[in-house]
Amino acid sequence: MPRPSEQATPATTIIRSSRPDDRLVLHELVAAAGVFSVEEVVCARELIDEAIARKDQSSDEGYHILIAELPAESDGQSFVVGYILYGRVPFTRSSWDLYWLATHPNAQRRGVARLLVAAMEQVIKERGGTHVRVETSGTEGYAAARTFYVNTGYAQMTRLPEFYKPGDDLHTFLKRL
Repeated sequence: MPRPSEQATPATTIIRSSRPDDRLVLHELVAAAGVFSVEEVVCARELIDEAIARKDQSSDEGYHILIAELPAESDGQSFVVGYILYGRVPFTRSSWDLYWLATHPNAQRRGVARLLVAAMEQVIKERGGTHVRVETSGTEGYAAARTFYVNTGYAQMTRLPEFYKPGDDLHTFLKRL
């Protein structure tokens, strides 16, 4: 049973690399986030599977996942409250993409996403990365995400009208590390 949402704070949240046993929990989390369309959930699950199946987690190639979780209590159960999936942009020297960021509804607006982004940026810097790019939707459902990226130091670089479909623009953000 999920712990009370008050427990998901930056002080109580652990950030770690993904493990094979995270797969189903992440599948559930991306659907529970309540923001993504059915197609987006399917895509996110495919990328989760691909990232977790990677043999060489130390390589810059492919997708990488960081997990935010509350530590185990006396029952031995921890609770995953968020994840971030990112990867190096092919054919670039030091640019990376943030592909997916999701927080459990019980932990939203408690600093978990900020912790995940900061941890990802630190890993990218340690690997010689200099830029992180994020693309997101222009629909009202993604307004909080767009505000979040601006508030975490990402500059909006482009807006492509009706890129995804009529009324759904593509917004691209970039941060120099």
